[in-house]
Amino acid sequence: MNNSLEKQKYTSCELIEHGIMFDHCNVVRVCSIVNREYNGKPVIFHNYHGELFDKEKLFEIKRKLRNLMKNGTPPHECTGCHFLIEKEWDDGDYIDNLLFAHWLDCNSKCIYCLASTDEAVKRQNQHYDIYPAIKDLVERNILVSSGKVDFAGGEPTIYPEFEKLLHLFIEHKFKEICVNTSGIKYSPAIYRALEEGMINLTISVDAGSKEVHEKVKRVQSFDKVWGNIAEYSKAQKKSDNQFQMCLKYLVVPDVNDTLDEFDKFFDKVIENDVKSVALSLDMFWYEEHKSEDNSELNRKFDYFIDRAKNKLGLDIRVYPWAEWSLIHNKAEVK
Repeated sequence: MNNSLEKQKYTSCELIEHGIMFDHCNVVRVCSIVNREYNGKPVIFHNYHGELFDKEKLFEIKRKLRNLMKNGTPPHECTGCHFLIEKEWDDGDYIDNLLFAHWLDCNSKCIYCLASTDEAVKRQNQHYDIYPAIKDLVERNILVSSGKVDFAGGEPTIYPEFEKLLHLFIEHKFKEICVNTSGIKYSPAIYRALEEGMINLTISVDAGSKEVHEKVKRVQSFDKVWGNIAEYSKAQKKSDNQFQMCLKYLVVPDVNDTLDEFDKFFDKVIENDVKSVALSLDMFWYEEHKSEDNSELNRKFDYFIDRAKNKLGLDIRVYPWAEWSLIHNKAEVK
């Protein structure tokens, strides 16, 4: 990115300005944020199958979106989005925020994931080899290494081109490489990235016991996941960054939200010498119940956060839906 680019202050977001997302059903979008009220996620291209990008066409669309934000007339899909912020934005034609979410197949069937049950969407989704287009964006310096690359779901480690893509980003020394995985499939590229201190790896464990893990994931994979975590922990110890691997606990109320289950999760975290955890909440449950009294759930969140941060000295990240639930509850109490 050129730091001398002209800047202007207005309300926008990182993804509208310099992001692209490869979504399912062969669509390229601005972002992955589900704005339920306005059916978010503005589209850049339909019917995409891995073609190389026409730079002028891509940024012509991005500039139109940017001008809407500058004029205070955002796309209707973005109205009221939590991620809009007012700050100074530059007008450069580059991508520094890339999200892969075009792959729906997964090696688990999480109860909080709609894609795991939406067979119609899976049938519409046509896989394509994305590697040539990404390699081209990197080599033309359209996708800049100072930015962020994020692998989301389905399950990225079972993308046919996942290993090649991750090695590409490692070799070009991308500043922020994020991989979100179930942890079921072991990845040599992830191991390499951990060794070299170049990855933010989030493994969605969501339980502390085999029984509850199976309820949430709907596959038998508890031992395999923790075996892979143990291997990745060895790689992390070889780097200077001991906080690369984060184990996420996504709470599904009435399924995995007991304090006993939290404690079992923390026992496994300590056993595997992991330094970072995350707390999240089923976003669909949150949207349905956010106007209700969720004080009991939020007390459980407080317990999780206190146990991680103050009792165990872990790095703790609170994801937006859990954070919003806590904020809303405290506002109601006041």
